[in-house]
Amino acid sequence: MQVGLCELTFFFHGATSVRDKRGQLRRMLDRTRQRWPLAIAEVDEHDSANRAKVGFALVGGDRREIESQIDRIIQFMDDMHLGQRIGVEREILSWKGTYD
Repeated sequence: MQVGLCELTFFFHGATSVRDKRGQLRRMLDRTRQRWPLAIAEVDEHDSANRAKVGFALVGGDRREIESQIDRIIQFMDDMHLGQRIGVEREILSWKGTYD
């Protein structure tokens, strides 16, 4: 099993309050959830009026497919033009555990 993790940092130029940022961020996250089966949420910068850190996770059997999906999700979020991406971190973990 492969687990893809990604953390993105966005800057929202038009946001003047936390409420403005959360409205734009909510649209971004909702549209992304509609398109892909993933877990996604704001994970940091909660009190910032114009910055947000978003984390998402994907699970699959093929590492290359997970990498490709992460690339497509990042591009999809960028193409919405709701916020400017200013940072990205990603990691893919292999897990071959058992439940003994």
